[in-house]
Amino acid sequence: SRKAARAQANELKNRDPYIGAIVQGDLLVDERKPSEAESAYRAASELKPRSSDAYYRLGALFLKAREFARAASEFERILRMNTNETKALYHIGETGAMSGQRLARAEHTLKTYLNTKPWSFMPSWADAHCRLGEIYERQGKREPARAEFQTALKLDPDHRDAKAALRKLR
Repeated sequence: SRKAARAQANELKNRDPYIGAIVQGDLLVDERKPSEAESAYRAASELKPRSSDAYYRLGALFLKAREFARAASEFERILRMNTNETKALYHIGETGAMSGQRLARAEHTLKTYLNTKPWSFMPSWADAHCRLGEIYERQGKREPARAEFQTALKLDPDHRDAKAALRKLR
C-alpha cells in the first residue's frame, strides 16, 4: 500500500537520508506530485552533490513534464560531473529529439552514445538510432532519418517508435 511504502521510505530516510530522499521522490512521482518529488530529489542532490541519481531523476521528471530546458540542464550537469556517464549522453539526445531544441548538440551526444556499449539498464542502441532519426526528421533530412529508423528496427524488430516514425515518413 502507499501508506506502507511511505513508512518504509521514512525508515530508509532515517538510515540513509540520501537513499530515503530518492525513494521518497520516486513515491511522489508515482503519486503524481511532481513539485514535491522535485523537492525530494533536490534534497537528495544537496546531500550528495556529486552523485548522479537525483539529477537523473530530476531530468526524467522535467522531461515527462515537457520542461525541456530544465531536463537538458540536469543531464548536462551529470555529464559535467562525470564525462563517463554515457547514459546522460543518450538523455541529452532524447531531450533534443523530443523538443526540437539544440539539435546539433543532441545529434552529437547520440552519435557519441552509439560509440559506447550500453549496459543492460541503459537505453538500447535501437532507442538511440530512433532518437537520431527523429532529430534528422526535425532537420528535414528524410533519408538519413529513414536509415536511422530502419537501423533501429534491425536491432529491435518490435521497436514501436521506429515503426511509427517510418510509417509517418512514407
